[in-house]
Amino acid sequence: MNDLILDEENAIDTSILLNSNDYSNAKHEFNVSASEIQNSLISCKKELLSMKNEVLINLQNGLKSLSSSVENLPSTIREKRSSRLKLQTAIRIVNDIISLRKCNQDFVFGLSRKDYDFCANCISEYLKIRSSCINLEKKTCDELDKGREELYLQLKELIEENLSAGDLEKAIHNVKLFVPMGMPEEGLERYIKYIRGNITDLCVSMYNEALSNSKKTSERVNYADIFAGLFVSIIECINEHQEKILELFVNLDYEDLEAQDCKQALDRNYVVWYFYTELLREVNTQGSIIVDKFEKDYHNYLDDRWTNIENINIIEMGVSHRELDGFLEETSQICNLFYKFKVYMNDLINSIKIIDSHTLAIKIQKPMVDKDQIPTESNLFDRIDEMSIRYVSCEYGYIIYSINHALNETDEISWEDQDSLISTLVEDIFFLLHKTINRCILIGNIRSLKLIIVHLNHILLNVVKQKIVQNLQNSRAYYEISLGNSNESISKFTLNRLLEAIEQNNDNYQNFSNSMYSWTHSINNLQVCIENMEILSETIVRDFGSTYHDLTYFDTCINGISRVNDAELKANGDIHGGKNLTIEYISRTFEQIVSEFKVIHEYYSKISLQILSKISISPILIQLHEEISFEFSESESKDYSINQSFIPSLTYSLKVIDEHLRNFYNSQSSEFIISLMIERIVQKIEHIIINYPEKKRFTIYGALVFENDVRNLLSFTNSLVSISVRHKFLRLLEICDILNVTSLEELSDLLITDFPSRNWHLTKSDILKTLFLKQDIDHEKLKEMIKGSSHFFN
Repeated sequence: MNDLILDEENAIDTSILLNSNDYSNAKHEFNVSASEIQNSLISCKKELLSMKNEVLINLQNGLKSLSSSVENLPSTIREKRSSRLKLQTAIRIVNDIISLRKCNQDFVFGLSRKDYDFCANCISEYLKIRSSCINLEKKTCDELDKGREELYLQLKELIEENLSAGDLEKAIHNVKLFVPMGMPEEGLERYIKYIRGNITDLCVSMYNEALSNSKKTSERVNYADIFAGLFVSIIECINEHQEKILELFVNLDYEDLEAQDCKQALDRNYVVWYFYTELLREVNTQGSIIVDKFEKDYHNYLDDRWTNIENINIIEMGVSHRELDGFLEETSQICNLFYKFKVYMNDLINSIKIIDSHTLAIKIQKPMVDKDQIPTESNLFDRIDEMSIRYVSCEYGYIIYSINHALNETDEISWEDQDSLISTLVEDIFFLLHKTINRCILIGNIRSLKLIIVHLNHILLNVVKQKIVQNLQNSRAYYEISLGNSNESISKFTLNRLLEAIEQNNDNYQNFSNSMYSWTHSINNLQVCIENMEILSETIVRDFGSTYHDLTYFDTCINGISRVNDAELKANGDIHGGKNLTIEYISRTFEQIVSEFKVIHEYYSKISLQILSKISISPILIQLHEEISFEFSESESKDYSINQSFIPSLTYSLKVIDEHLRNFYNSQSSEFIISLMIERIVQKIEHIIINYPEKKRFTIYGALVFENDVRNLLSFTNSLVSISVRHKFLRLLEICDILNVTSLEELSDLLITDFPSRNWHLTKSDILKTLFLKQDIDHEKLKEMIKGSSHFFN
């Protein structure tokens, strides 16, 4: 067994040895192969490196070739595009030439049959292709141009025939054919020429009719009605034809400019403006003819005599007052019609400015507008403006004559009517002033209104006011005589008594029914004039502010087509005078007039006060000053209150005066005079009490009865006026408070507590004078106390 195992081990060793020899042989062979592989790899690497350089060179050459191709690509593309465009152009030209020849053939055929619609369409197509064919088919284009001109002449003749026959529908249809023919301006002109012709015929007819009526009635021609008819016809034309014109001659598709490029449509602004321009030309033409006739008929009121405003006297000039009034009425109406027409046109022109903002993309034509198309400086509108200025001189002549007549000839007092407190001059004057102002506002011319305000200022201050002042100066003596010299005579005053005094003091018979003889009527006239002037001022401002329109657009645009910017509007507004500036001027002028009238009214009301006070009030105050002292004992004070007080007689006199004022003065004048009289009485009592210590001495009993008198007077006078008069008694009541101090001790306390804190109306000097009127206080001790109260008296 062991041998067997040993044999197996030996066999294994032998096997291993044999394998070892094979491995060595294999290893040797492997080393030989690795060397060969390495050499092969080196060889491959060398080949790859040489191939890489070759590939890089080829790649670089390829990129250079590609770069050169890219650089040449745009020119190639352009060449291709150019070739394509040339081909397209050539094709289009060929098509246009074919269309051109067909248009020519069709046009000749259509014209031979007088099929003008068909011919116009042929011309429309021709105009679209003419530019591309003119160099290649000049002969054909020339034939079509001549045909277009022939068609134009035939259409003109045909339109005239239509209009002569009154066939407006066919005329408009034929006018419309000018648009596809590339002649929209010609069509627009023909259309508007027809409209203007109708307006001319209408104006001639209206004037002839007015002239015929004038001969039948023996009255003047009513030119205002003729102008009204003219303006109404213009407005009706605009309402009737504007939209039709836009439909005919304006391409409403703003994005499609082909029609305008071919001159087959017009800009909307241009069409509308041309339409308005031609209508204004017709207004200028027909209106000028009518104005010439008007000025010829009324030459007496429009000559150079009226330029010298200071020497206007219609009597010396031989001018009829009634006819002058008629001329002013008609002139005002004519100017008002022109003003309203300008307002209407101003709104239309403003609408063009708005439309323009929507048509900026359109190639707006710049038409050359002849100077006579829209009136220039010598135009109708300027003539009317000049007439409105000359009108002011005539109006002044009318108003100055009328007011002088009202002041001196027709002014009348109703002596039998006690309730009639003013004469007729006030109503007459302000009726005339309102009439004048209303006429002038209707004109719509700021310069005219300002001029008439200047003239009214002169009339009111230098004519009306002076006449009323003259009347007051003349009537004062009659008033004083008829009042007499007692309360009883004042109570018996009547207008008949005044009239008797006037007649007794005038030897020659005159017409006494005039306010120059009545003081009370003249005072009332003056006061009512103030009220009426304030009303007149408010009326002017209200009416002018509500009726006047800013015509800046019309005034700015009337001389040509232009966009109006804000700066131009403001500058133009300043030139013509703004509405607000005019209102301010009117208000300021009337404030000055009213102020002067109020001064005069106050002055003569004080004279009324003096006249009445001299009779009724002054004797009582003289008695108070001369006879009454208040150094009473208790029993004397009771007797004074019952028998000696000046207050009953004073209140009775005030009652008599108040009744007289209420009966013969109007409420405003009466209230003013009685209020002023109360104030004067109180001031006079203060003066008498304070400044005459030798006559006015007070005990506590005298102070009490004096205070009772003052309060009774205050209570009574409050019943005479509508506003409390307590403020007029404040100084007098303070005097009473001082006089009612019972002792030095009370005064000492008051000097510390009450007096320094009071809002005194008396001066410190007046307080001292009042203190020394008291007879029941030691004056020496009072002086010492005053020295010790320097904190108050100094």
